[in-house]
Amino acid sequence: MESLAAEYYNEELADWNGINQYSIDEILEFEQRLTDIIRKDSIPAVAGPAEHFLQQFEVLQQRFLALQHDVEIQESKLVRDHLPVENKTITEQIILNQTLLRKKMFQAEKEFLDAKYSCYEFLSGLLHLQHGEGH
Repeated sequence: MESLAAEYYNEELADWNGINQYSIDEILEFEQRLTDIIRKDSIPAVAGPAEHFLQQFEVLQQRFLALQHDVEIQESKLVRDHLPVENKTITEQIILNQTLLRKKMFQAEKEFLDAKYSCYEFLSGLLHLQHGEGH
């Protein structure tokens, strides 16, 4: 039974599942930090950007959850009885779905990294601001 393509696609999907879950976990951590900041700091210059990041992370979280769902659907097309399907059963639509998922994952990861590092800058700036006020 020749199933190298299905095995490769399944490895890719498993990798994406890990990335999706890890990203969602990180988003939840950021949301907690930002919520704490909003609760503790009523200064609009701080609360406004924090709320912006919260909204951005919520959109990204929903995107990763949708991608998880799409990955599960794709996995169901590539596995039968816990084994990869034969290459000859992989349709053009399955290949197209895999390609589209790859592009969606790339875009979601890219947007998440941009949001993550922008939020790190924001949080770092708050630490510098707090540190500067203490002196």
